[in-house]
Amino acid sequence: SEAILMVGENYYYRDDFREAMNSIRSGHIGEIFLIQFNATSGVDHTRSYGATVWRQTPAHRGGFVSDAGVHHAAALRLFGGEVAQVQAFARNVHPVIRAEDNLVASLHFASGALGSYTATYTAVESEHLSHMRIFGTAGTIDLGYGELQVSGQHAFSKKYPDFDSGMRNQWLAFYDAVRHGASFPSTPRACLVDQELIWAMLDSAESGAIINCRRN
Repeated sequence: SEAILMVGENYYYRDDFREAMNSIRSGHIGEIFLIQFNATSGVDHTRSYGATVWRQTPAHRGGFVSDAGVHHAAALRLFGGEVAQVQAFARNVHPVIRAEDNLVASLHFASGALGSYTATYTAVESEHLSHMRIFGTAGTIDLGYGELQVSGQHAFSKKYPDFDSGMRNQWLAFYDAVRHGASFPSTPRACLVDQELIWAMLDSAESGAIINCRRN
């Protein structure tokens, strides 16, 4: 039988993201024209993942901007579709971690929607926070860690005690793929395009140019 290869991208499997996508597919917020994503956290280099050598002196391109940012790229593409162009700026602020740890990017989706993405890993705070706003012609979706709010004619709000349910759900999806041949979203091809979006942002930051993204 054929081998099944799934990438562990938990953002594709989060319960709040799935419910938000159902609202979008049902036309509840109309046509999406703008997406905003802000992620903030403070990395402590003395403990947890901040203390790992490969994160402090990364061999991979982009450091935390790439390591954590690929999940954010997955979310941006999940809700906005393919990205046509990006322009970005990045810098390294942390005195110990020697790679990019702050990034600001503007996105132009192939659909015509616009996007903004800001990520910092040097905020003076211990809690990781992320917030996404998806603006449509008939409503707005707000996605925070553990809460979903939809405004407009089909308004509702819902809290998710297990805000990182994607970790569990991706294993259930893998089981269904192995046992029942079910399809799944986190294919190697899809997740490579997520990573390529972050690389395009880094290309822009390094060159100062607007980067045309490869179409999937």
